[in-house]
Amino acid sequence: MDGETEFKVEERNGIPVVKIVGSLDHYNVPRFRQIITDLSSKGHNEVVVDMSEVDFMDSGGMSGIILGLKWLSEAGGRLLLADLNPRIMRKLEISGFTMMPDKLVLSDSVDQAVAAARSQ
Repeated sequence: MDGETEFKVEERNGIPVVKIVGSLDHYNVPRFRQIITDLSSKGHNEVVVDMSEVDFMDSGGMSGIILGLKWLSEAGGRLLLADLNPRIMRKLEISGFTMMPDKLVLSDSVDQAVAAARSQ
């Protein structure tokens, strides 16, 4: 059960960055969805998610990503995932997430994702 996962939100060059520390799973995905919804309602349609410290993601976490990119793309924006570990990146590739570059951007670093978000 979730108890250790932290969600930290900061702004870099006007772009919100959500850092997840721990797991992104069915226990804590409601909090992730709420953060994305709150940012979108404040007019942020480009959101970076720092995945560098995500150690586990299940299908619940993947559904949170899908809903986040849906909400942001409906507002004309994108969800940008940064610094994914190879295991999680492989899950996203197998699930077809890499086939939506207009809605979901996978970046090597947070800086690269922020730069991509600012270029929109």
